[in-house]
Parts: sequence; structure tokens; C-alpha cells
Amino acid sequence: MSCMQQTHHTLLHVNEQTSSTSNKRFGTSYNPPANQRDSAPAEVNTYCSLKSKPINHVLLATAIVEVKNKYNQYVPCRVLLDSASQLSFSSEKYVQRLKLPRTQTPASIQGVNNVNTATQHSVSLHLKSRQTDWHTTVNCAVLPYITSNTPASKLDTSTWRIPRNIKLADEQFNQPQAVDMLIGADLFYELLLPNRRTRIGHPVLQETVLGWISGRTPVPNNPRTNQHAFLLRENTSIEQRLNRFWEVEPLEQAILTPEHQACEQHFVTHTTQQDGRFVVRLPLKEAPNQIGTSRRSAEHRLLAIERRLERDSTLKNQYHQFLKEYEELGHMEPVNSQEGKPTYYLPHHPVKETSSTTKTRVVFDGSAKTSNALSLNDILQVGPTVQQDLYSLVLRFRTHQVCYTADIAKMYRQVVVHPEDRALQRILWRYSSEEPIQEYRLTTVTYGTSSAPFLATRCLKKLADDNRCQYPRADQVLSNDFYVDDLLSSTSTTEYTIKVQQELISLLQTAGLTLRKWASNHSTFLRTNPREL
Repeated sequence: MSCMQQTHHTLLHVNEQTSSTSNKRFGTSYNPPANQRDSAPAEVNTYCSLKSKPINHVLLATAIVEVKNKYNQYVPCRVLLDSASQLSFSSEKYVQRLKLPRTQTPASIQGVNNVNTATQHSVSLHLKSRQTDWHTTVNCAVLPYITSNTPASKLDTSTWRIPRNIKLADEQFNQPQAVDMLIGADLFYELLLPNRRTRIGHPVLQETVLGWISGRTPVPNNPRTNQHAFLLRENTSIEQRLNRFWEVEPLEQAILTPEHQACEQHFVTHTTQQDGRFVVRLPLKEAPNQIGTSRRSAEHRLLAIERRLERDSTLKNQYHQFLKEYEELGHMEPVNSQEGKPTYYLPHHPVKETSSTTKTRVVFDGSAKTSNALSLNDILQVGPTVQQDLYSLVLRFRTHQVCYTADIAKMYRQVVVHPEDRALQRILWRYSSEEPIQEYRLTTVTYGTSSAPFLATRCLKKLADDNRCQYPRADQVLSNDFYVDDLLSSTSTTEYTIKVQQELISLLQTAGLTLRKWASNHSTFLRTNPREL
């Protein structure tokens, strides 16, 4: 045959140069007699194949449910039902679509063949059935993705004879599609209903509160079809969690959502320094003209505060003193009401403090709704967390012998807000009810706005990054040992601690920041502070 002269696949025909090696690899070899070694073909190769009965294709049960997003709207979600998983999961992409807040919940996950992975966050989802009145709230661990498209290839269901009088949980269960969520054993058995249909030549159908699902099908497996298996459980070993803690933490900080990336890029693009102080722009995710009017509600809140202050003279003096200092330091300034820009008026109220330096703090309410139910915080990006969590700080704090703490005085108020954005930080105030109400605008990062923690802590990180060569010791502490404005650190010797302290004080002062309230477990270090810094 002519095909004998063409190149064959190596599993069907082995060239003479490689035949010996190939035969040894497969465990079979044949040496012909000497008088036949010069004739072709010179060798005989034997291969085996396994024949077995085709196995019916098994579908992973999927369903379409509706999940409530941030705006209380229901969004379709394709879920995978898995009774072998102790946890429920949601994909990163779907969580971003819902725009729901997450909770930091580190967990180690172990699967088939001891394959391990980890998740850092969880999200609470409210879901409901499209077919019945069933609904529930489930806590899902967040993973980059659940699995590949399921099923792996399109299945022809034209001959399956699926009853027409049933409602499928997933009408397109035979189409390869992404999986948004995995529902584990905590909910799986609550979904099942008693009805089940099994007939020869038909798919196996099981009724659930989400609709009918299918498992085994009448279609034999395609050998090339990807097989999926799920066997996930939370690794509850404390020792293993601690061992993985330091490996997981850096990865978590590197993973940013698209909104976090946009906020970070906004900071890098718009942040400047004037006379050392940082000047930032508010990271808006929507145009400021989207919010409604807010002056009337802010005025009502001011009148209510005045009535409260009249009943408590001590609180009144502290409240007035706080805002007087705000004005004297230039952290708020009088403004003409006709500024020609979209404005937002921040209501304010007192909060009692246990601090040794402040008895009463004025807190501004960036979540107060305007006339169209939007607030300033609704249009501000929150931004990613740029500092390590408190648990990490405490662990390192206990590592060395010399421990010390301090905090940055009025850290938020040392970061200036660009004049273009100050119209969104207006307040109403007067020192006497006999005076007309005066409008002011806050000139610095304001406690009570959702972007404030990111802006302030990101400035600390930038300060450390920009001065790494000149202040190497301070860079390490500023990057790793601050929780918002609180310093919590330790070193091996008092001498080194003093050097770190001197560098920190000098570096922070270049940005108008002052460290104070120094404390330590070593009196030698404290004696280097003859006065409160």
C-alpha cells in the first residue's frame, strides 16, 4: 500500500534509530536472527490497548439562582451543587459584579490527592430560587475561579426524552458555561426534594427547590472529555494555618480588585507634595454631580447638635474648642456658598474619647444621604488595604526584647485635600445660635469619609518608599509596623531602638507628621525622651 511509504505516528511505527530505546521504555523488545538484521523491517513492536464498556456521562448538577447585589437587585448566578464540599465558594469575578463587601477570613482548603490552596476572604450572599419561594443567606469563601466551563463540551439532548412538564434548575445545563458559585454540603441537602425519576434510556432527574437537576445521562463518555471531581474541606488544623500564615499574607496584599487598582492608579497619578505635605485628590468612582442636595439635612443636624450642646455645658466647650482648633490650624476655612461646583455638606456630631489628649472628637458623617439617596461615601472608592493586619503586627511585636509604641498626631489632618475637591467637604457651623449659620469647607483628609483610611495610610507607604535609601531603618518600620496611625514595633537592643526612633522622627517630620505618646518596656529607651514628642 502506498501509505507504507509515508511517515507514521511514532506509536504505530518506530524508526530504526530509536526503536531500541522505545522498546525498552514500553517493556517489550525483539531481536531478529542475524541473517534477518539487514532486511527491512528489522524489528517487530507489540502494543496493547484496553477495551471496556462505555460509561454513561455524569453531569455535575448546576442550577440558576438569583443573588442580591449591593443595590438590592437580584442578579442571575450559575451554581454548582456539591455535597462533598464542606464550604461554599464564590468566584472573584462574580463577587466584583455584585459589588458586595468582603470579610477577611483566611482558610486553608484541601482537595483530592491532598492538593492544597487557600482563600483570604469570604462574602455573605443572599440567594433565592427562581422556581419556588425558597431563599437563604450563605457565607462563601472567595476563590479566583471555581472550575473550568461545565460541561466541558456541548451535549446533544435531542434524544434524552426529558419530560416537558418539569422545570429544570438550569435550562442550558448541556451548554459549556462558567460556574459562579459552588454550594457545599451545608446547603446541599436542604435543596433536595423527595421526587426522583429514573428510567432506562432517560437521564437521572432529581427534584430540588431550585428546579430539577440531572446527574447520570444516557450519553457515553467521550474519552477526551475533561473529568471534574470536587472534594473540598476546610483545613481546621491550627498548626497548619500558622505554618501557612506567612506564605499567604504577601499574596493577599498583591491581589487587587479592578476598583482597588483604579484607586491605586488614581493615587499615584494625582498625589503631590507641597512643602513636604501630601496633597491628594478624592478618588471618585462617579461624577460628583450624581449626588443630590444635602444642605437642608445638614442644617437640621446642626440645629439638633446645638440643642444637645445647650444641655451639656462641658460637652459644648469641648465641641467648640475642637472646631476652633480646626479653624486655627487651617483644617477648615470659611467659604462663599456660591462656588459653582457640585457640593456636599457633611453633618457632624460629637464622640466621647478615652484619649489622654482629646476628650471629645468631632466626627463627620460622609454616609449621610442626599435628596436622591446617594451620599459622598457612595461615590468614593474605598481603596485597598495597604498595611498589614493587626494580628501580624502583634505577632512581630512579641518577637524581640525591646518593645515600643507611639502614634502620629492628627495623622488624617496632616494630609491636604486638593482645593478642587473641597466643595465635597463642606460643613455648616456657628459658635452661637445668635449668629447666622456659616459655611466652611474642610481642607484635609476627613475622618468619616470612606476613602480617608486609604489616602492617609497610602501616604505613609509612599513616604517610606520614596525615602528608602536615606532612611533604611525607618522605611522598614513605617512599611510593616504601623496600624493606621499607631506604631507597634520591637527590636533586639535599646541602642538600635534609639536609632530607629531618630530616623522615624526625622522622616515623618519631612511630611509634617509628628510622633508622640512614646511607650516602651525598657526604661533606658524612655529616658532618651525627656519630653513628650
